[in-house]
Amino acid sequence: MALRVWPSLAALTQDSVAITKLQDTLQNVRDARFLRQAWYHLRYSKVIPIQKVDEAYERVQKSDVRYRFVIDMASLKDKR
Repeated sequence: MALRVWPSLAALTQDSVAITKLQDTLQNVRDARFLRQAWYHLRYSKVIPIQKVDEAYERVQKSDVRYRFVIDMASLKDKR
């Protein structure tokens, strides 16, 4: 039978501090990933009013698209 040695309270405290630091690091990685994705979507998206959906669709069919089109839903209120 192996002798089991329990860690001291100081060792447990150090482990919990290390775990907390690891959790903080993982959260920072998640935050960085979110910011990178948000930046990508903002940079490569073009907001268009609902009135230009047909024009955007034609460009998609022609493969003449450099941006991702995002429809501005507030333009539904405009009756032009």
